[in-house]
Amino acid sequence: MRSEKTRKIIFICVCALCALSFGANVFLALTLGKRDDSIKEYKKELGITGEQLESSLKKASDLKERIEALGKEIEEDKTRISELEKNREEIGREFEERISTLSEEIENKKKEMEELRSRLKDLEEVTNVDINSQLEVLKSLEDLLENPPDVKRTVTTEGVDQNGNKTYTETTVSSPSNVALCFYDLVSSYKYSYNGDADFYSASLVKLPYALGLYQAASDDKAAEEQTEAPDPSYVPLGLDTVFVYNSSMKQKGSGSIQYMPDGSSFTYLELVDYLVRVSDNVAFWKLSSVYGLTYLKAYLSAKDFPVMGKNVWHMSAKEAAVIASDVYSFVTTDPYYGQALGASLENGAHTVMSAVAFYPKKVMHKYGWDKESYHDICIVGEDKPYVFVFMSDLEQGGTEVNEYIHKLAKLCDTLHDNFYSEPDN
Repeated sequence: MRSEKTRKIIFICVCALCALSFGANVFLALTLGKRDDSIKEYKKELGITGEQLESSLKKASDLKERIEALGKEIEEDKTRISELEKNREEIGREFEERISTLSEEIENKKKEMEELRSRLKDLEEVTNVDINSQLEVLKSLEDLLENPPDVKRTVTTEGVDQNGNKTYTETTVSSPSNVALCFYDLVSSYKYSYNGDADFYSASLVKLPYALGLYQAASDDKAAEEQTEAPDPSYVPLGLDTVFVYNSSMKQKGSGSIQYMPDGSSFTYLELVDYLVRVSDNVAFWKLSSVYGLTYLKAYLSAKDFPVMGKNVWHMSAKEAAVIASDVYSFVTTDPYYGQALGASLENGAHTVMSAVAFYPKKVMHKYGWDKESYHDICIVGEDKPYVFVFMSDLEQGGTEVNEYIHKLAKLCDTLHDNFYSEPDN
């Protein structure tokens, strides 16, 4: 088991709140000539430089010297006390005063030594993180991100055969892809992003903040009802208990399962929100948006400073996706009315082959988005020390090659995360 003290130490170091300590983030920032600006951006965000590492190491050396000096001073004070004991009668009434002063000095020096030893221990425990191992993980992550699979699109060419009939030929065209990644530790607040500000068509990822905004409004309404003089315990806010009856004329293209159900299948609006999140159901989204519009999505976004979604709600960056995931985690873990429902939908989310399977056996809440020029996933990984993993790309072909590529990224981020909390070697 990892001690609470070690956890506290690492947390403090990551946040750079203690001038005498530094965490694994310091080592991760000390990269050797990385090609991508994401590392430079990361170092700038934390304000960590190689000079700070040297400074911290010097502080450790200074601490050791001061502790050694205090030890010598205490021994000298004890020698003086022994000499005073031998000459007690000659000193007379000044004896007690001198003994008291020296004893007080010794106690103060012991307290200072104890404090310095504690600081030194904290510093040495954290510096026991395997620097080379962490740098190798980061290097592997960067190399993968800089060398993603190509986008493969099917292009149809129209022609005419020898009889004058139209012909259609399909060919696969490859081109360089665009990928982005964001890693956000929800405990330590450590962040890493690659191409994190890039603008992507969000596809079904938008359904997550849509559901969150709707649930937040419903929760606020439910709380307000409970504050009335005669609250109704069966009250369901925003008409979420309204029943929707499906028929085939309502079928929507794309993802979901309601479109394959028989006419007459019925769902409450609350159940539609579950389908919206869990299986990315387009019939559910069509119905909910026809009733509520984008009101609650825009209400959620109004409190955010999102450069991409702020301009176009159907687009998103990896950094914005990570913030949304963080808000979702907070709602799931704290909201008394709908947090559990949202969490259950995400835990049972469809398309686990993209990222979620790579984190097994850890618990994962996730939402995917897949459409033309988009193949994305948002994951909230773990329970004890949760973190967010976001992958966004234009790798619209999906499939085994792309999924295996994402698995490698996910596993490296998981290793990066776990190393922050590993026990130092003794």
